[in-house]
Amino acid sequence: MAIVTIVIAVYNPNITWLKKQLSSINNQTFKDIEIIICDDCPQNYTDKNIFYKTLSNFKPKIFRNKNNLGSNKTFELMTKFAAGKYIAYCDQDDIWQNNKIAKLVEALENSNALLAYSDAQIINENDEKIYDSLKDYSKRTKFYSGKNLYEKLLVSNFITGCTMMVKSDIAKKSIPFEKTMVHDHYLALYCSIFGQIIFVDEKLIEYRRHKKNQTGILNGIQTKKDYLEKRILLTKKRLKNLRRRFSDISFFINKLSEIEKWNHFREIWWQKFNMPALKNLWRMRNYNKSWTMFEIFSARFPQFLFKICIKILCRSK
Repeated sequence: MAIVTIVIAVYNPNITWLKKQLSSINNQTFKDIEIIICDDCPQNYTDKNIFYKTLSNFKPKIFRNKNNLGSNKTFELMTKFAAGKYIAYCDQDDIWQNNKIAKLVEALENSNALLAYSDAQIINENDEKIYDSLKDYSKRTKFYSGKNLYEKLLVSNFITGCTMMVKSDIAKKSIPFEKTMVHDHYLALYCSIFGQIIFVDEKLIEYRRHKKNQTGILNGIQTKKDYLEKRILLTKKRLKNLRRRFSDISFFINKLSEIEKWNHFREIWWQKFNMPALKNLWRMRNYNKSWTMFEIFSARFPQFLFKICIKILCRSK
């Protein structure tokens, strides 16, 4: 049995970037690796020979979805198939440092953690470094290690999926992935409920940012209605689903109940001027201070001013 399974989700990739990603995996100093690839673009499958030729040090297992499932379901499917002791989740356009797998395996082997993750440098479409750290790219980013991190992860994610490695048995137990969360956020939350998370303070990948990136907390938000649906009502649905799933874990449900109250006041305030909701939002602002403060003020903005604020935030993150 391999020590590490690398799972790679592919969807109509930029072939040049894909080859660079695969080459960086092929050159890992840690060799006891199983590679599973799933192509989620049935209308335009990627040539399998690219994977076989570029991953010459391994024998990748390649699957193709008959229908587009999306990244969450695709990663969930590969998690089921993974035979390794640990699972590393991989995008299709980054570049990994040669010692990435070795460093994360070392971190997990020398700790009781269920999940290990690292920092990353940020590169652009031309492989040029634009930020030296994820913290430089997003000023709100903070890295955490330890127990009880579900308190933070219930509100926002601080783990980038392509930097993380998870114990395989815990990843499999977490299936099915929560449909209202991106796979990395859900796996991090799940691991934080049942154990520790450890941060490796090194830049172990070059994380590519480009126009087609799938993630981003303001992704797809242009109007105040968009914000309500994607940032507040989706959180409401997520918390409801998590409550149902983890109903027998009292310490988690107690914290989730607090977050539900905070989100309830967010919803009221966003839709109408309500002084009790405003007072409670202010009182509970530390659950996520930056976004609570943004919502306190921007909820009353006219539409044109809100759109300007979103553009500024997207440029400044």
